[in-house]
Amino acid sequence: MTNRFNTDGPQAGRLLARRQDSSGSRMSDASLLRRLAAITLRKFFNFLGWAGVMFIIYGVVSHGTGSVWEPLERWVNPASALFTLVGVILTAASVYFYSPQSHPPELFSTFVSAPVTIAGGLLTIGWLFWTGTIPPVVVNGFALLGIAGGLFRIQRNPGES
Repeated sequence: MTNRFNTDGPQAGRLLARRQDSSGSRMSDASLLRRLAAITLRKFFNFLGWAGVMFIIYGVVSHGTGSVWEPLERWVNPASALFTLVGVILTAASVYFYSPQSHPPELFSTFVSAPVTIAGGLLTIGWLFWTGTIPPVVVNGFALLGIAGGLFRIQRNPGES
């Protein structure tokens, strides 16, 4: 059986580069899998946040215009509820991956997503008081944004040393 990470031959440089962490030391298979899992989780957190934005936009437009798009309507409420529950489960499961190290917010969060979410949330509260109701998909969208932000702060960025 040959070693697929053989250091001989023309592919050696690329293979070794993939097997090294940011400090230049070789990574074990377990380290490589943990890093891949961390990167995959962060991508999923991004997906949850953007799904929240899409649910908010759809809910505001459909409620504001009084018309719904039938193909979307079949899955938008169940999908927003499912993603919200998955995010809640991930947040609860994060207690098993506790780290006493505090992680600073990303620049995008500080200057874009947090201010826009806060302003949008305040406007939505005003909308609720004005009309007496808001679509559940909008509430789920805001929940997804909050959950995704919390998950980003809980998990260390794999790019950090």
